[in-house]
Amino acid sequence: MISSKPLILIVVNPISGGRNKRRFIFMARKFFQDRYFVHWIFWKRPEQDIVGDIRKEITRYDYRYVVAAGGDGTVNQTAKALIGTEIPMGIIPLGSGNGLARHLGYRIRIREAMDVLCREKAISIDVAYINGQVFFCSSGTGFDAHIGHIFAGLNRRGPANYVKSVVVELGKYRSQSYIIYIDGVRHIVKAFLITVANAGQYGNNAWIAPRASLQDGLLDVTVLSPFNIVQAPDLAIKLFRKRIDKNHKVETFRGKSVIIETAGNGLIPVHYDGEPATMKGPLVFNINELALKVIVP
Repeated sequence: MISSKPLILIVVNPISGGRNKRRFIFMARKFFQDRYFVHWIFWKRPEQDIVGDIRKEITRYDYRYVVAAGGDGTVNQTAKALIGTEIPMGIIPLGSGNGLARHLGYRIRIREAMDVLCREKAISIDVAYINGQVFFCSSGTGFDAHIGHIFAGLNRRGPANYVKSVVVELGKYRSQSYIIYIDGVRHIVKAFLITVANAGQYGNNAWIAPRASLQDGLLDVTVLSPFNIVQAPDLAIKLFRKRIDKNHKVETFRGKSVIIETAGNGLIPVHYDGEPATMKGPLVFNINELALKVIVP
C-alpha cells in the first residue's frame, strides 16, 4: 500500500542562539512521523551554501512546505531560497531573537510551533532588500548596527549579553548626520539610529516599527534622534510596549523606496535580520511585494 503522507523539508541550524538542537530534532522526528515524510538539511558551517542546498532540494522533490528551525539567520537563509516559489516556509523559533516568528504570531514553545505547521495556513508577505541583500524583519544603520557587530563577536549570546552590550556602549556611541530619501523626498537628520523595517520588531518583542505590516508593500522607517541617558528608560519601555513611535525623540516615515547617505558614502556598518555587515554607501532599500509564502498561526 502506497502512503499518501506529504513530504516536508526541515532546515536546522544546530547552534543558533547558542542552544543545542538535539531535543528539538528528537521531538520533531516523533511528532511528524505519523503526519509527513521528513527530509533534513543541517546548516553546519557558516561558509556552507545553505541557500543553494535548499534550492537543489526543492527542485528534486515536491515539498508541501519547508521549515526553518533556528534563529533569524536561519529564517533569512531559508526564506531567501523560497522567494518567488509556491512553497510556503514554516518556522520553529529556536534563536535568541526570533523577530519574524514573533511578528507573525508564533509562540516560542516548540510543540506549539509544530502544531501551527500542521494546520498549513499560509499567507504571502513582502520581501525587503538593502543594497540587494534580502531581509525580512529589519535593517539599518547606527547604534543597533554597532551593537550587532559587537554582539556577533561575543563567545556567548542570548538576551542578557545583548542588554549588557547595549548598556556598556550606550554612553560611548556618537550620533551621526544622514540624508534620507523616501520615495524621492529628501530629509536631513542627525540620528542615533535609523531602522528600515519590513516586520515590526528586532526580536524578543522589541518593537522598533510598531505600525509595520508585512503585506502593505511599504517600508517603515524609524529615526531615533540623539538623546541623553536619563531619557533612555522611557525609550526602552516604549520599545517593548509597541509605543516607540510615541516618543518625541522618534520620527517615522513610510515608503516603497528608501536611500540613506552619509558624508562621503564610504563603508557603513549595517545590520539585516540581526546579521552585522559593512556596506558601501549609499544604502538603497526597496521591496518586493508578496513574494514569499509563510505558514502562520
